[in-house]
Amino acid sequence: MGEMKSLFTNKNFTLLMIGQVISFTGSIIQRFALSLYVLGITGSGTLFASVLVMSLIPTILLGPIAGVFADRFSRRNIMIVLDILCAIIVGVMLLLSKNGLLDLPAIYIGVILLSVFTAFYEPAVQASIPSLVEEKQLLNANSLNSLFMTLANMTGPILAGILYGTFGLDALLLINGISFLLAAILEMFMVIPQTIRAKSSSIVSDFGNDLKEGLKFVGKSQYLGKLIFATLIANVFISPIFTVGIAYITKINLKMSDQMYGLSEGVIMAGSLMAPIALSLLTKKLTVKNAFVSMLFLSGIFLLATSGSILPSFTSIFRDATIPFWIFTICGFGIMASITILSIVGMTMLQNDTPNEMLGRVMALVTSMTMAAIPLGQLMYGLLFDRFSDSSYIPMVLSAIVSVILSLYIKFALAGYEHDASAPKNPDSTSA
Repeated sequence: MGEMKSLFTNKNFTLLMIGQVISFTGSIIQRFALSLYVLGITGSGTLFASVLVMSLIPTILLGPIAGVFADRFSRRNIMIVLDILCAIIVGVMLLLSKNGLLDLPAIYIGVILLSVFTAFYEPAVQASIPSLVEEKQLLNANSLNSLFMTLANMTGPILAGILYGTFGLDALLLINGISFLLAAILEMFMVIPQTIRAKSSSIVSDFGNDLKEGLKFVGKSQYLGKLIFATLIANVFISPIFTVGIAYITKINLKMSDQMYGLSEGVIMAGSLMAPIALSLLTKKLTVKNAFVSMLFLSGIFLLATSGSILPSFTSIFRDATIPFWIFTICGFGIMASITILSIVGMTMLQNDTPNEMLGRVMALVTSMTMAAIPLGQLMYGLLFDRFSDSSYIPMVLSAIVSVILSLYIKFALAGYEHDASAPKNPDSTSA
């Protein structure tokens, strides 16, 4: 933990984290509050969900273009401009709400615009982190970033519910608009080293070439393609266990109450909070590659244990499902911690193996592909849990097998990977 604390002596990194937390939390609060507002005025669960879904689409579709922006323009200026634009959009929505004009079309337009800005914001942040810390600090920097984003994801919906329920939509919009402006002001004091390429006369041609260059780089890289492949497979076969499996198994198979389901979700989510702390200890003994392999293998073991906890032959031993429930939940905590560590380590490996001037494109491509893989996995596992409703351990065993096979694949596919510490990639880069 001492290494993580030392990062806060880095003014630019600290400002980046504070600005990102304010902006990201504001986006989450905005999204959930508007969803609650839509639910309140329409009573429609479908329209409620549609607001959440629409907020994800721009990230998937615009990610690659956003990555080119992050490489071609000042990342610091991108963050500042986008936070100001978010404040303006929120301000317009506040004015519409004050005058009784905030209808569904206006909400959808606002949500889409805010999501577009977020899609361009995230690659700029991810590409900036390696420029602000020493390479030996990169893993800890990504761990802190993951910790803050997890906290934002957990507290954002809670804050949205409290603020919306207590003060109403107008007050929430006002607070959110001010928070975006505050983030922009903080970001003005950052200095982010970056090499900005000269622009040609054709902007469209530049963007097309930059995008092709990013794809070509990933394709030719000895390790990146294999790492991205493993990440995609993990998002299809492991991530849905949390979004689909927990609710299904807890409510349908174990027949637990809503309160116990909420408790299970809370305990499992705590695994993502503990992951950065565990990682700081883990990497003292393992290289980043071995940590990646170990976490994949460990998640497979935990998945096998969870499948065992819901076997009919096991649950029938007990008078009720309390003990199987807690075994399932504790193993879920272990899976979440393993997957979070896996994500942090994978991000660090991608950043280590990508030149600074291409980081935006590569990170955005990876984000778009992995986010597109998640709904595919959710749909597949929804069908699997319906098909094996009386044998829910079968989809869990499938995930466990894939996880273990994937760990063996990475172990051999990245056999020559040795990039835990080296010289900075761009010592002559300029500041932006």
